[in-house]
Amino acid sequence: MRALALALMLLAAPVEAGWWSHDDGDASTTPRVPSLRFTPQLGVWIATYGRPSRACRTDAFFGPGVFIAELRAAAHLTPTTCASAGSDEIGIGAGGELAFRAWGPLHLTAALHLVYSFPERDFSLTRQLIVPLQLGALLTVPEWSFRPILAGKIAPLLYLSDDSRDFSYVAEGGFAARIDGVGDLSATLGYHTGETVRAFHISIGLTP
Repeated sequence: MRALALALMLLAAPVEAGWWSHDDGDASTTPRVPSLRFTPQLGVWIATYGRPSRACRTDAFFGPGVFIAELRAAAHLTPTTCASAGSDEIGIGAGGELAFRAWGPLHLTAALHLVYSFPERDFSLTRQLIVPLQLGALLTVPEWSFRPILAGKIAPLLYLSDDSRDFSYVAEGGFAARIDGVGDLSATLGYHTGETVRAFHISIGLTP
């Protein structure tokens, strides 16, 4: 709690002109930041999923994993299932985040993404579509031209392809920089942990 209080004090404190801020004491030069901001985002997900057995492919000749499983099943050695409990996958996602400035550096956020994820090596598993909804709180100071980002979230997860659902806890950190004539470019790294997922999420966003 002391560390959180110290972080709030540092982020809320006035910043002198220089590296962090464009403010030179003249209110007319201080950027006006709206209370509600929308940031389109693109991301890469590197994750291990605990997938259900229904995620196993049923077409026997799709890949070596399924083909071998079918041969073993024909010889009555093992049932026709695949190793779905720990699937290492890479995903590509797109979506956006709404951030509402509640007080000082504290923002309330809601982000919705669509992630297309595929197994790295196990051809016996289907690819999947995932919809994460991330809800949480974020600390940053939008007036700063270069600013840190720190967030804590919970993320309900809807696995469309596997017809299942879960939720994860998310810790996220990164930086944003203001580019004149373009907007705020941000880069963050998040870690998700839940019953069915362990994931790193790298996200790039642009706020006009």
